[in-house]
Amino acid sequence: MTSVDVEILINEEIKDQLHTSNLHGIYLPDCLVRPLMEDYTSSLDPSANFRLWTVLIEKEDGYRICYNEDESIFGLGIKAGDGQLVCLGYYGTFLETLKAM
Repeated sequence: MTSVDVEILINEEIKDQLHTSNLHGIYLPDCLVRPLMEDYTSSLDPSANFRLWTVLIEKEDGYRICYNEDESIFGLGIKAGDGQLVCLGYYGTFLETLKAM
């Protein structure tokens, strides 16, 4: 899977909902990023490391939406104080994850 594949997946889901927001005031055109494969650790087991696509960044120290291509599922992440990305859990589709934020 490439970053373009992930972008297409998200664009197909959000189609005419590009201006959807959530309780955090996320405005998708400002927060969606070109999918970037990054290293994350698990919030439940810091020794568990995996590669996920970062697809949305609320702000540098805010929430992120990540995509697990092996499981075909989106989840929430954060950047810890030490700079490590942490996956908080999976929520389903991109829009379900956005609403869970």
